[in-house]
Amino acid sequence: MSIDNSLQLANDQLASQFEFQILSGPAVSANAGGLITFRMDGDFDPPEEVVGTYDIVYRGQKTPKTNMTEQTTKEFTTAIRIDQKWEAYKALKAWKTAVYDANNGVGGGNTGTSILGTIAIAAFDHTGARQKTFKFIDSRPKSIKVETFSNGSEDPSRVTVIFIYRQMEES
Repeated sequence: MSIDNSLQLANDQLASQFEFQILSGPAVSANAGGLITFRMDGDFDPPEEVVGTYDIVYRGQKTPKTNMTEQTTKEFTTAIRIDQKWEAYKALKAWKTAVYDANNGVGGGNTGTSILGTIAIAAFDHTGARQKTFKFIDSRPKSIKVETFSNGSEDPSRVTVIFIYRQMEES
């Protein structure tokens, strides 16, 4: 590909032009309905899609082959800024408690609308138009942790959440 051809592909997608939204699930219900768009000022690293492999070894030669299993970890981690009234944290904590309430030893199981939600990462172009969306279907929080408080810090407080999901879709 020549430089002329690569310049015709249009502007680059800027890594900073995205938003993290919860489209459905217990966090949305805990936040009085509607989707939730979180305040993010850090990175979001989408999960790597991985196919399983096996090796064929014959006469000293090893050849890797793909098999028919998915090896994707099906989880991602994100840090979300906490607002002063802790509404973002309350919504996420309510969702985590619906998945598993450690104080009472009960959980919502692994299926059903009581614990599952849809999370979307939307990428925007330079005009603010949505160009790509990654949806994580049947998502639920696996862990939630308020990040360290520090008397000398000038940064906002954040909560780190690890989500698991069943399927990723792109549009």
